[in-house]
Amino acid sequence: MCAAPPEVALRELIQNAQDAVLARQTLQPDFPLGRVEIRLTRTDGDWFLEVRDYGTGMDEDTLVHGLLDFGTSGWSATSVRNRLPGLADGGFRPSGRFGIGFFSVFLLGDQVELITRRYDASLADARRLTFDGPSHRPLLTPVTGQGWVPEGTTVRVRLRISPYAFKGLFNRTDDERLAQLAQRLVLENAVPIHTWEPGAAEPEILPPFSLATGSPEEVFDRLYPPQAAKGRAGEEKFRLRMRDDFVSRATEVRDDRGRRIGLAMLWSSMLHQGQRDFPGTVTVNGFLSDISVSFAGYLAGQPSRASRDKAVLVAGRDQMREWMRTQEQRLRDAGLFDDSLQLELAYTLHCACHPLADDIAFALTSQGVLRLPEVREWARQRDEVFVGFGWPLTWRTRPPELNHRLSGERVRIPDNCVFICQYGFASPLSEVFPSTVHRDAAYEFARDHVTLTWQKHWWRMSDDLYGLFVRALCETWSCSLESLLAPLERRDWSDSIDVDDESLGPVPGYRFRRPPTS
Repeated sequence: MCAAPPEVALRELIQNAQDAVLARQTLQPDFPLGRVEIRLTRTDGDWFLEVRDYGTGMDEDTLVHGLLDFGTSGWSATSVRNRLPGLADGGFRPSGRFGIGFFSVFLLGDQVELITRRYDASLADARRLTFDGPSHRPLLTPVTGQGWVPEGTTVRVRLRISPYAFKGLFNRTDDERLAQLAQRLVLENAVPIHTWEPGAAEPEILPPFSLATGSPEEVFDRLYPPQAAKGRAGEEKFRLRMRDDFVSRATEVRDDRGRRIGLAMLWSSMLHQGQRDFPGTVTVNGFLSDISVSFAGYLAGQPSRASRDKAVLVAGRDQMREWMRTQEQRLRDAGLFDDSLQLELAYTLHCACHPLADDIAFALTSQGVLRLPEVREWARQRDEVFVGFGWPLTWRTRPPELNHRLSGERVRIPDNCVFICQYGFASPLSEVFPSTVHRDAAYEFARDHVTLTWQKHWWRMSDDLYGLFVRALCETWSCSLESLLAPLERRDWSDSIDVDDESLGPVPGYRFRRPPTS
């Protein structure tokens, strides 16, 4: 498994800090300091990241039995609930994981200091917790000689590498600023977040925002902030065009109680190839968990692993299928659902709305694109069909054509050749609509065959676009699956064909011959 990026630690610290502020606001509704502060400083050549909140703070018992007890979630621990009566009755619902989230700080560095004072405790009750790495025993001491210790908690870590270095804290930002990093990680927040750049006299403030209630314009701007102020006028012009497209095409995803759990439009990275990236965001409790080119906008998720950098969608399959159908219709209504986009989205739509609609192109021949009814007419005129796999050819969709892998020049293919345009689609949609859902159950017995029998191969391909084509071929030629696939097995699945450009060499694929009629 890949190591989690260092930004995961900052996300967890912000989430814990926000929870602490919200908990205090539950206990003290008139509490005036409801904010989270993030600072980046440099001292004697070392970089330090500091996250501070003015929330509930912690006493010694909470530190020991909540924060340092890695096996508990902190806020749900009995000792913590008993020491902060009124939280549950006040409707407080934490989004972070307290101790588990805190220990992610070691992604950033080994030397960590935490200073905390409970909101209703005296200065004498303030505590300092210091670490010299996660494998060493932490040191818990009173805070003496420190002067005023504010209520709440401050976490300070010496960064292992510069935030500006490769794989540093700013590795996934465009402008290497805390404000941008915070906005990337925090898609919605209930309290203001103040970020202090190195040497800054004033903070930049990320105001509270709700994805669930924001307008399409507001959601787009929060996910994809303006670029003009950064000297990127060309990018901002394109962003505004994208914004208009999002406002007109994005549709909501709602849960069973009618709450918005997504606002997104179906996406294809091919549609805007070479332009600025606008990936979709999967959020967990309003914080960034994952990104995807399957869509633009946001979809709410829940974590699928401890680092919470991967998530599965909250929405179920039926809810996402309805969203997919709505998106397809909006593409049609907008006049965008041309041959190119159909080829790019065919596999996605086939998996989600099985089977693929008859009027959607999914294959290429020397004569152009093919749809399912056209496959039947095309195959009826031929006694032999070759299904190519692409390489060493490459194929593209804008415009739809086959090209030489090196020169990029268009390549002419034989009249009986067809290439299935099966673009794989990215998570999380691929996890909602897994490729195995629609496999032919009658052939499941073959999946454990020790060799690639024709039955096993059909079971594997029966749910994808290749399977769709083979079914159409059987229907057109009035033949069985065995009559088409068993000869391939006997040839060890090793057919190939030559095209007009000899420098390409043989193109692999499957040669299907019309079986003789009895």
